[in-house]
Amino acid sequence: MKQEYLSILALSKLIKSLSSLEIGWNRGLLGEKLVDDVLPCLTDEPVMAVFWGQEPHFFSRGIEGGVADAIQNQLFTPHGQANIMKSAKAENGPVFSVPMSVIAQGDPKFRMHISDEMVIAPLGKIDETISGTIAVLTRHRDTLNSEFKHAMALIAVFAGSILGFADEIDSLESFLHLTYQIVENDPSGIAICDASGKVLRANRAMAGLTGYPQAQLVGKAVSRFFQPNEYSELRDRWRSDRADSYEIFINNHAGEQVPVRLSPYRIRQKEKVWYVVQLENLRNSYELKQKEMQVERLQAVFNAAVTVQDKVNTPLTIILAHLERLRLKWKNGLSREDLDKSLGAVERQVEKITKTLSRMSELRQYKVQDYALNNRMMLDISDSTDMEHSHSSSLEPDEEEG
Repeated sequence: MKQEYLSILALSKLIKSLSSLEIGWNRGLLGEKLVDDVLPCLTDEPVMAVFWGQEPHFFSRGIEGGVADAIQNQLFTPHGQANIMKSAKAENGPVFSVPMSVIAQGDPKFRMHISDEMVIAPLGKIDETISGTIAVLTRHRDTLNSEFKHAMALIAVFAGSILGFADEIDSLESFLHLTYQIVENDPSGIAICDASGKVLRANRAMAGLTGYPQAQLVGKAVSRFFQPNEYSELRDRWRSDRADSYEIFINNHAGEQVPVRLSPYRIRQKEKVWYVVQLENLRNSYELKQKEMQVERLQAVFNAAVTVQDKVNTPLTIILAHLERLRLKWKNGLSREDLDKSLGAVERQVEKITKTLSRMSELRQYKVQDYALNNRMMLDISDSTDMEHSHSSSLEPDEEEG
């Protein structure tokens, strides 16, 4: 079978695999897809993939178990990873050959079972570092022609982008989990409702204020805790985005009236809308004015989560558009200019996501700024001029081209 056909088959398999919902932006599934489905379409030589980071992963196919373990142990050491990075910087081009001695000089397992050469394509080469690599342990070097290396380079670019997104989304999920914990442990009662006023989620403090077990609040109409005229006022404030606080009495499960400071607001994300009530318990004291700061803080956390997700979705959409662009152009002949344009666009979008989440991780205290829409507040993560237009979803010139 001609190498050109095998290259097209491997790239088609890659696009299909990475478009599947089951990939789930997961390191483990990505590695399995690469060594079990994608790379075997390109060659019948032994293949492997390694992802570095906080949780290193190693995957291989066609390599004897003991040899695979030895390679993994070497690659997971700082010395092995540093040597691969050093080789990547010294080579010209995205695919290159290195001797096995680069990772384990003189190891008899390598000499006895496989040849002394690897063909390597680094993943996620950003800021002079690489996040992983795919490799072919070749026995027949003459079969690895320029068409093979071209296909392997494309596979590395796409897989590196997915690996980067998997890591960034894992960070985003951690941030969203932190947001959930902030809400759950906030001393104010918080209930998130749908458009009809049914409670979707309520924290422990809301259960304490209303006298209902936390699980039983889900599905209840939030109107049961307000007098009819007060609930009407609440809905008017929701619709008008009036997020200012005011003091009222709510009715708890025992029929008692509990003094609270009510802060209503709604959260929009694309076509979805959530309605939030935050109740500060004033039963013990009417003089806790500093509690109002918690309203702003919680609003900022909610809007920051929505904003960060938007900043991930927009670059992700651009990346997927370039994957489709390359797939279509591949059929008619992919030029070097087209490839460089898409690779550049991919790298820029990955850099945007990395910068956004890096700034989130560097926050040491709450700092808020005006958000561009609906008089909202958000966490201030714009500490340099390159984030001034972070709310724009317009494409760069490269991304606007077909």
